[in-house]
Amino acid sequence: MKKLTPLRIVVIYISAYIVWIVGTDMLVTNIPMSDDVRMKISMAKGIFSVLVSTFFLYWIIFKYTLQLKQAEQSLMEEKKKSEAIISSMGDGIAVLDNNYSILYQNDVHVGMVGKHLREKCYQAYHLRSKVCDGCPVVMSFKDGGIHQSDRIVERDGKRLYFETTAAPIRDAEGKITGGVEIVREVTAKKKMEEAIAQSEQHYRMLFEESPISIWEEDFSEAKNKLDSLREKGITDFRSYFAKDPEEKAALVSLITVTNVNEESLRLFKASSKKELRESWKTIQTSRSIDEITNGLSVLYEGGSFEAEYQLKTVTGDYLSLYHKWEVINAYVNPWANVLISRIDSTKLKQAEDFVRNILESVDEGFIVIDKNLNIKSANAAYLRMIGKAEKEVLGQKCHEVSHKKAKPCFQDGIDCPVMKTYESGKSHRALHEHKGEDNTSVFTELKSYPMRDANGKVISVIETVIDITEKKKLEEELVKTQKLESIGLLAGGIAHDFNNLLTGIKGYISLIKVKTDSGAEKYVEDAEKAIDQAKSLAQQLLTFSKGGEPVKKPIHILTAVKEALRFGLSGRNIHHEIVVDDDLPAVEADDGQLRQVVQNIVINAAEAMPQGGVVHVSLRNVNVAEDTINLTHGDYVSIEIKDSGMGIANNHLQSIFDPYFTTKQKGSGLGLATSFSIVKKHGGTIEVESEIGKGSHFKILDHVHLEWVKVRRLTHITRSG
Repeated sequence: MKKLTPLRIVVIYISAYIVWIVGTDMLVTNIPMSDDVRMKISMAKGIFSVLVSTFFLYWIIFKYTLQLKQAEQSLMEEKKKSEAIISSMGDGIAVLDNNYSILYQNDVHVGMVGKHLREKCYQAYHLRSKVCDGCPVVMSFKDGGIHQSDRIVERDGKRLYFETTAAPIRDAEGKITGGVEIVREVTAKKKMEEAIAQSEQHYRMLFEESPISIWEEDFSEAKNKLDSLREKGITDFRSYFAKDPEEKAALVSLITVTNVNEESLRLFKASSKKELRESWKTIQTSRSIDEITNGLSVLYEGGSFEAEYQLKTVTGDYLSLYHKWEVINAYVNPWANVLISRIDSTKLKQAEDFVRNILESVDEGFIVIDKNLNIKSANAAYLRMIGKAEKEVLGQKCHEVSHKKAKPCFQDGIDCPVMKTYESGKSHRALHEHKGEDNTSVFTELKSYPMRDANGKVISVIETVIDITEKKKLEEELVKTQKLESIGLLAGGIAHDFNNLLTGIKGYISLIKVKTDSGAEKYVEDAEKAIDQAKSLAQQLLTFSKGGEPVKKPIHILTAVKEALRFGLSGRNIHHEIVVDDDLPAVEADDGQLRQVVQNIVINAAEAMPQGGVVHVSLRNVNVAEDTINLTHGDYVSIEIKDSGMGIANNHLQSIFDPYFTTKQKGSGLGLATSFSIVKKHGGTIEVESEIGKGSHFKILDHVHLEWVKVRRLTHITRSG
C-alpha cells in the first residue's frame, strides 16, 4: 500500500462515497418497486452508507496514524544512529544556528572546549564579544561553501594545534539555517611536520657542507630493466651483462643523477650542479661501468655495495675514488633515492704505497683486513711466515689463511683482535697457538689497529703477526733451568752429606766382614749393594749441583752408545740394531755422562715395551744451517733412538723433565731430569713431543770437533700400539 497523506485520504474517501451513492441509486432506480418500498430502501441505504463511510474513514485515519507513528519511530532511530556515529567520531563536532549559538556538541567536542550549549561560539571558545576574524563558520555563512582554518591554543603551558572545518546547514528551500563545525587536534601531526622539516633542513645542510662528495641518484629505471630480465628467466645478471658490454652500458645510462653537493662540484671540476648531472655518461670509464653493473646486481639481491674504481672529471681527468652506496629505505621507492658517497683515494693510494714500502722492509707480518675478514694487503714477512704468494692470499679470509680454519676464530671462542677493533674502534692484542705443517705448535702474537675514513669510521684493520714460537720455547727452557737450579741448591748439599754418611757406613760394614763368620757375610754383601745404589742416587742428585759439572774430552760416540745399550738392555727381552754413517767424527763430551743420558733413554724405551721388541739406534752426520734457540749453525752428530712402546700422555709432556715427576710406581722421577740437566750442562737442551699408542723417537745432537756446544734430544713419539 502506498504511503498515506491527508490529500490522498480525502481523495480516497470522496471517491469511495461517490461510487457508493451513484451505484446504489442506479440499482434502486432500475428495479421496479413501490414508492413506499423505494423510500424505505433509500433510508436504509443512507443509514448504511453513514455506517460504512464512518468505518472506512476510521480505518483510513487509523492507518494514517499508524504510519505517522512508524515514521516518527524511524526518524528517532535514525537520529539516535546519527548521534551515535557523531559521538563515536574522533573529531569534535558542533552544530550552530545562523546566530552562532551552539545547538549541539558531541563528546569529543565537549572534551576539547567544554560544554557550551546555547552559548555564542566566539564567547565560549575565545572569550570575544564578536565573531573571530577568519572564522570558517562565518565564511561558510557568507558564501555557502566549505572552509578550513588552523588554530593554535595555549593550554597549561602547552601549545596545541587545531584544524577547524565548517560547512553550512540548509533547509528544504536551500536557505542557510546554521552550520556544522568539525574540530580536529593536529598537534602530533604539526610537530611531526616540523620535525620532518627540521630533519630535511639538517640533512640538506649536512649534504651541502659535507667534505665528502655525495650524490643523490635515481636507480628506479635500472631496477625496471632488471625486473624485466628476471621475468624472462635471467637469474645471473653478472654473467648476462658480461656477455654483452653494450647492454651493460645501457643499464648504467638508465641511472639519473638528481642532486650533488658542493664538494662534488669541486672534486669533479664542474661549474654547476646541472653541468655535473648532465655529465653522468661522459664521466664513466670501462671499469666504472663494470663495477656499477656489479653493484646493481648486488643491490637487487638485497646486499650492500662498496667498491673502488675510477671516474673522470668533466674536464677529462681521472679520479681514483672509493664508492659506497646507501639505499634510503624510508621512501616508498628506495631505488629512486640512493645516496652515493665518493671519496678521493688518490692521496690515500700514495700514502698506502709509502706505508707499504716501509712494511716490506720489516720482519713482522702485516696484513690489512676488511669488514668481511678478507685480506686486502699483506707484506713480504707475512707471506714468508705462511709460505704463500701474494696472489694466493689477497681476497681470502684471514682465518682460512692464517689459521687454516673454515670459520672465523671468534665463532670457536678464540680471541679475535680484528673483530674487537671493528666493534670498539680500539687496538687489541691476542696470543694464538696453532699447528704447523709438521704438527708442531706455532705461537703467534697478534695486534690489531684501526684504519679510519675522513669521518672517523673504521673501514679496515691492520693486524701485525709476530711468530713468537722460539721465544715461547726459550721461556719454557728458562723455567726448566730455573727449576733445576733451585732444586740443585738443595740437592747438592743433601747429596754431599748423604754421600759422606754412606762412605762411613760402608767402612764400618767392611770392618764387620772381617770380624764376623761366614754366615753373616751374605747379609753384609746385600747391605753393600744397597749402599752402592744409594750412592748412585746421590750421584744423580749431585748432577743438579755444581759438583756434577761434566769433564769433557774427545770421544768416539759409537763406543759410548754401545756400552749404554749393553747396560741398559741387560737382562731384558729387548734387542737392538745400530746404523752408523761413514766417517762419523769425534765429539767433545763427558763419556760417563753421555752414557748415562743414552742409558736412561734406553731404559725408558725398554720399560715402554714390556712384551719385548727392538730398539733402533742410528748415528748420523747432521748440518744445522741457521742458528736456533737451542743450536748454533754447524755440523753435528745425531743419536736417534726409536722404540715401538706405549707413548707418553699429552698432559705429561710438559712435566716429564721435572725433578721427581714420574708415572711409574717404583720410579724416582730423576732419570729424565738428570738427562736434561746433563744436556744443559753440555750447552744443549731436550725437547719432547708425544702421542699415546705410537713409538718413541729420540734424537741427540752432538757438536762436531773439540766442543760439544749443543745437545738436543727431539722426541717424536710416534708409537704404534
